[in-house]
Amino acid sequence: MSKYSSFAVVGAGFVGLPIIKALVSQNASVVVLTRSTSTSKSDFGDEVTVAPVNYTDIASVIHALKENHVQVVICTFGNEGLSSQNTVAEASKAAGVKLFVPSEFGLPTEGAAESLFAVKDKSAKYIQSLGMPTARFYNGYFIQRLPDVVGYKTNKKINILDHVKGDKPISFTAIEDVAGYVAYVLTTLHPYQLDYTVYRIQGQAATLVDLASILETTVERVKEVPGPNSSVAAFFQTYFETGGGSTGWDAGTGRESKDKAGSSNYLWENHRWKSIKDIIST
Repeated sequence: MSKYSSFAVVGAGFVGLPIIKALVSQNASVVVLTRSTSTSKSDFGDEVTVAPVNYTDIASVIHALKENHVQVVICTFGNEGLSSQNTVAEASKAAGVKLFVPSEFGLPTEGAAESLFAVKDKSAKYIQSLGMPTARFYNGYFIQRLPDVVGYKTNKKINILDHVKGDKPISFTAIEDVAGYVAYVLTTLHPYQLDYTVYRIQGQAATLVDLASILETTVERVKEVPGPNSSVAAFFQTYFETGGGSTGWDAGTGRESKDKAGSSNYLWENHRWKSIKDIIST
């Protein structure tokens, strides 16, 4: 089989929209599966087809995939939409799709035993049990969301919770690089190289404490991370303390796997990965 050229992207939000644009830049055929009947071609450009579907209606998803001759489905559901991922995968299998990219796009989940990470891993394993090959992409923490996790927008400081040392390496990657990498790999590698694969990428490695020098500020020890997303920030800061923020992390064994963080970067030859300072102004 030749390289993949026909894709369906499920969802068009923070992760999905940049991936759609990156696929179009690779001259791929792209259909967007969306629940919203108000979404139109004008939201993406004339090169993209929009297919409104009910994610829980297998027949409607199968029809959209077959009608557009989709080879690869990329699921970009947020946390609230993950419950529909298995249904979309079942429809993909029935429609003859060759590869399914589950909604990972974050910290490693393989072998995770709790929280959202376990939900994602369980879903990926279920999809594989259908006989549907998967490609899973781990990029660590999005640089664009870094200010929220340390309350940087509030006081221009790196606010770290009192119980968090902040000395564990975290993989940070810009959304543009994640989208570009996904599109490049899926349109460049041959299908046999993509089946049941895991990609671990990284734009820049840094600890929470390192962020102070990178952003030319200081660390502030706090009982609560300032800002509107303090509970989410607390969850991730606490999780980072386990070492799980690195794309080299093995959730099954609970330890960092040597040299795995960013180990898939090499596939995007000659690419310059964006740094934290490239994205966040000081």
